[in-house]
Amino acid sequence: MPPLTLLATLAVPLATAAPAAERVPLHLTLFEAPQMVAPAGWPSMSASADLAASVDRAVVLGLQTAWFEAFPENEGLRTGLGMASVGAASFGLFLVNGWAHEEWHRAVMRHRDISSRNGIYHPEAWSSGTISVDHVLDEDLARLKAQHPAETVRLMSSGMEAEQAIVDRLADDLF
Repeated sequence: MPPLTLLATLAVPLATAAPAAERVPLHLTLFEAPQMVAPAGWPSMSASADLAASVDRAVVLGLQTAWFEAFPENEGLRTGLGMASVGAASFGLFLVNGWAHEEWHRAVMRHRDISSRNGIYHPEAWSSGTISVDHVLDEDLARLKAQHPAETVRLMSSGMEAEQAIVDRLADDLF
């Protein structure tokens, strides 16, 4: 049976006077069953990818709109400032995508009742120079490997799967 999904889509204009063809869709999975029903919880994989892609699009959209409004007649300046400011915003966008990356690891574990914490919320956990899922018991990982070896493999790759899902959502909206 396919999951039950409640999806909200908001079409935001690229600029104040943009025609409907230049509207950018922002998606957010509000509810997804059985993924968002205990023990899985929020966010599901879809919800975290939707949120990360929408934050990315909203930031870029906001910057593009601001430069379009500031310099409506100067496309070269608008483009240059737009690329520079989007580049400057990329660190913040990295954190949003990193959050989704870790939430996909957590979603695989939640499916098998394994408790964890997304390290992005806890800067003290970044001392190693990386952000990761933590507060996972070795016994739980050993049980996952023994009882569900395929899910152990997915656990290891699910973060990159999240990154690809975000890119796919953005590509679907933009191309």
